[in-house]
This record gives sequence, C-alpha cells and structure tokens, in this order.
Amino acid sequence: MQSLITWLKWLFFAAVLLLILVMAVEFVASNAGLVTISYLGYQTPDGSLAWYLLLAFVVGGLLGVVSASFAVSRLWMRNKSLGRKLARRTAELKSLHESVIKGTD
Repeated sequence: MQSLITWLKWLFFAAVLLLILVMAVEFVASNAGLVTISYLGYQTPDGSLAWYLLLAFVVGGLLGVVSASFAVSRLWMRNKSLGRKLARRTAELKSLHESVIKGTD
C-alpha cells in the first residue's frame, strides 16, 4: 500500500510539472513581442518579455531554495547539538539516580 501511495505522489508531481511546462510554453508563444530592458545604464539585447519573466521566475525560485537550504541546515545542526546535549544530560541524570539508589551521594 505504501509503494502505491509513493507511486501516486510521483505521478501527481510529474503531472503538475508537465502542466507548468505546458503553461510556460504557451506563455512564451503568446507573448512574442520583443523588448529591451534597461537598468542602471545596462541594456539587454532585444528579446521576448516572456523569456525575461520566466528567467526571473526561475532565478527567484532557485534563490529561494538556496536560502531555505541554509536555514534548514542551520536548524539541522542545532538539532544535532541539542540531541548530543540531551544525551549527556540523560547519562548524567541516570548516574545520579544510580548513586542515590546505592547511597553513595
């Protein structure tokens, strides 16, 4: 049953990805007008505004993934550190309990 759910998740992911690809191709095909973008004295060559928008979308998505991966890795390292600290405290507590039981304060 678990493999079926995993397979359906991948199928759904592939369908959504294909839908996004088809929508991007339609967007580029529908907006074929040429533009020149000028910013801070730099000019791009004549190109389709749709391509520039898609490029900005992809770059923004990649920057979002990279920034999120930094945050996740930082939290993962903190979690590992807290896990080690918890293990040390648990061992210390266990040894204190054993010493009280033995009566060797």
